[in-house]
Amino acid sequence: MKIILPILSGKETNKEFLKEACKGAEEAVLVLVIDQDAMAGVFGFATNEIRRGNDLIEELKSQIRRKRITVDDVVEWGNTARKIENIIQLKNGDKVVLVEQENDYFEKLIEELKAKVKIPIEIIKVQEIINDKNKILEKTKIEEKNKTEEKTKVADKKEILKNTESADKKEVSENKELSAIERIEELIFGKKE
Repeated sequence: MKIILPILSGKETNKEFLKEACKGAEEAVLVLVIDQDAMAGVFGFATNEIRRGNDLIEELKSQIRRKRITVDDVVEWGNTARKIENIIQLKNGDKVVLVEQENDYFEKLIEELKAKVKIPIEIIKVQEIINDKNKILEKTKIEEKNKTEEKTKVADKKEILKNTESADKKEVSENKELSAIERIEELIFGKKE
């Protein structure tokens, strides 16, 4: 079976998604469409999308090849639905697999594809628990860093206090020594006037 895997959300690299998407697949065709209409008027956006898309393609290729599945990729400019439809016909795809998204653009895309494409369209929901764990882990690291910084500040304050107390004791000790010397001088030479 040959799957067509359009890169639309950036979540396509999710391991659970790929596990489900690649079930029974012998070949995967990664499709990246740069849709100028979707990004109209945003200068430099297309360049960033291409760079980001190419990075995703390379990551996906690596992950899919580990599953011993042949991978091909296609980067196209134009209307996303029409380009996916063309790639399905060109590559003789058996199934389209997409990451579920909750936005109007995705809903319209699915409607267009269902109206024009005769092969099954599988939509897989990606759990973002992994991202939540990373956020929790990141938050924990920040809290640990703050605690470490606080401990360092407390240690620094203690060291300053200790040094101050030590200096005060030394000064008192020096004053006592001076007083003792002055008393001895008074005894020997008499009181200074």
